[in-house]
Amino acid sequence: GEDIFFFFFIIFFISNKLLNSWIDKPVIVIDGEIICKDYDFIPFQKEYKNSRNFAAGSIRLLDSFECSKRNLSFVAWDIIKGFDEISTLSLKLGVLSKLGFMVPACEVLTASNELRINEKTSVENAIYCIKQNSYRYGYPIDGVVFKIDNCKDYAALGATDHHFRGGLAYKFYDEEYDSTLLDIEWTMGRTGQLTPVAIFEPIDIDGTTVSRASMHNISIMETLWSGVWKKGLKVSVIKANQIIPQISKVKLDDLNENGIDLRYPTECPICKQATAIQTSDSGVKVLVCTNEMCDGKLLNRLDHFCGKKGLDIKGLSKATLEKFIDKGWLNEISDIFNLKEHKTDMMNMTGFGEKSITNLLSAIELSRTCSLENFLSALSIPLIGKAMTKTIAKKVNGSWEEFYQLVEKHFDFSSWEDFGIIKSENILNFDYSIAKFLIDNKIITISTNIEEEKNSSSNSCNNLIFCITGK
Repeated sequence: GEDIFFFFFIIFFISNKLLNSWIDKPVIVIDGEIICKDYDFIPFQKEYKNSRNFAAGSIRLLDSFECSKRNLSFVAWDIIKGFDEISTLSLKLGVLSKLGFMVPACEVLTASNELRINEKTSVENAIYCIKQNSYRYGYPIDGVVFKIDNCKDYAALGATDHHFRGGLAYKFYDEEYDSTLLDIEWTMGRTGQLTPVAIFEPIDIDGTTVSRASMHNISIMETLWSGVWKKGLKVSVIKANQIIPQISKVKLDDLNENGIDLRYPTECPICKQATAIQTSDSGVKVLVCTNEMCDGKLLNRLDHFCGKKGLDIKGLSKATLEKFIDKGWLNEISDIFNLKEHKTDMMNMTGFGEKSITNLLSAIELSRTCSLENFLSALSIPLIGKAMTKTIAKKVNGSWEEFYQLVEKHFDFSSWEDFGIIKSENILNFDYSIAKFLIDNKIITISTNIEEEKNSSSNSCNNLIFCITGK
């Protein structure tokens, strides 16, 4: 018995020594992407259309053994944590390569007199070399990224919610495909702006069938073609960044003067009220619905309020909101919090079971307490996204009262970093009547302790036993 005890003590001692030696090692976090090289994709070409979607779908498989047979590779392009003594990104890539990682080709351009004199040639040569390396090693690329090489300078430039400011993406010219315009549909955003969507004869681009593309606004339409848009117009289509279909140009040599005119609608396609062309401060022309009570505006406003960028109310999808609007249950944002009065009627609707209704109403009740950041984002103040509302919440200590006092005093928000004059004016000119109604009537409570409340439930699994099964 003593021998066995001594044996286990030795094993325990050795294990602890190994564990401690591992813990003492620095943590290294590497940023990169999983891809499928061109030649590794060849065995799968008959079953799958392109390597990009193939790689993305493979890593989402529930069967890890099946995924391991897909010939995927990992490309590392940065060290997020660890090797803090390395001063430049190019040196980090060299270290990653020595550690056995596949890294992208890179070229370092220095701010020398030679570069200033012949900058275009230097940049073009760098892009050419990177392209050649990608072809050589068989991994597909659709552009290059220019980054500040010095790590401290790169970090000092900071980041938005979307990207780091120390890098700039440059996409290569996309291959154009010819098609014929069939129609232009107009879809509505939450502010009432009508967005033109080109419908054209289906074409195959990179293994996917494409038949529609957003043209964003009237200014872009006029840039593409300043004349009258007609059915039968010949257009060129690209897949920008190999993802987003776009009309790249109208083929002026093939204009069809006999086609049906596709003019800007004078009536809103949703409420049939008048439309108008408005020009923004930056000179962009957009088509808007002039009816403030338009159901399209209401639907998109409600969808944003309940969505992930708003209060994130689970179960209130756009389709569900549309059904509730048709029923007459939703005429404004505050009606969301009265939906429990229609629980019995919901039970009689197709696709609404007791459990889903209970979950929906519970989610609505949970959303009554939210952070100022989420509440302001849900209100959909023009040009004020989640990053901006996060900054506002920090500046006013998460207090609605402090924020609204600044608005009433016509505080110059452009004095804050990243807040320009237009953003400041949008904040000051926004209609906060619905926000005040929700807060004054205690329909919504702004909490400054959302995170603490979430963390306080971390012991809710105490004294419970879980049996985890499966691979």
